[in-house]
Amino acid sequence: MNYPPDHEGAITLFKRLQELDEQNDFGTAEERYNIIHDLAEAHFYEATDYFIKGLENSDPDYRWYCISALATHWQVKSPDFIQKLLFLAEHDDDIVVRDIAIDSLGYLSVKEGVSVLRQIIINTQEPLDIRQSASYAFLRTINYINENRGVNWRNINWISIAISHLENPNTN
Repeated sequence: MNYPPDHEGAITLFKRLQELDEQNDFGTAEERYNIIHDLAEAHFYEATDYFIKGLENSDPDYRWYCISALATHWQVKSPDFIQKLLFLAEHDDDIVVRDIAIDSLGYLSVKEGVSVLRQIIINTQEPLDIRQSASYAFLRTINYINENRGVNWRNINWISIAISHLENPNTN
């Protein structure tokens, strides 16, 4: 198959994904990831609602794949997706799913996410990595961080910067 797949190839892949999901065969995680990724690369937007529904899948990897397709590849901002993303950012049992959901809120600059991100940032019971991701996402959402600043994400204490902005929103 050509890469990315053409529309007909994407239809075939989408049918295969639906078959795997109907079989509830989680042993095919790599195949599922490849299909979802290929559908995302092919801009097969017909799968949008299916991927949004996939955010409820019991397999955390599957939820991660769907978030990646919807947020990273397609920048979907539908109310259904945003509501599920907010829920996953705050409540998902899998820390990796929470992390990509949090990051996606910042990547998409979801203004409705500020209160969720704020709660994560100030909650010292949250894992440090999650608080750091929430801080970075918050700062992206309020346009403190843009891609032109040339900063190294890992070498900055985003939490202290975010808290400073939460306490004094006029801080630069």
